[in-house]
Amino acid sequence: MKEALAIIKGDTAEVIAAKNERKGKSAFDSQIAALKAKLVDDESAVEDAQERLKEAYYPSHIISDAKHYVQNVVQREEALEYAKDCKKQTEDSIAKYEDTIKKIFSA
Repeated sequence: MKEALAIIKGDTAEVIAAKNERKGKSAFDSQIAALKAKLVDDESAVEDAQERLKEAYYPSHIISDAKHYVQNVVQREEALEYAKDCKKQTEDSIAKYEDTIKKIFSA
């Protein structure tokens, strides 16, 4: 009945609010889903960076260039920190969006 009246009279505030709520929730849900997919990639990147750092710490060959060894270790440590930061940012974004959904739509 509401939809029939909305067609005849135009959308009422109640119908508009209901549509906006569905669209708003859907928008946040899709962003959260994309961030959760990114989080899986971020977790893999952290694991890969940890493995590459171990390889830098303990090379399988004789260290012939000390400067290169140190540079490689430092670069791998920085890469691990970057990967961890990316993962943390993704986790923070997910938490923020989930909190925002609760604030907006849990009335």
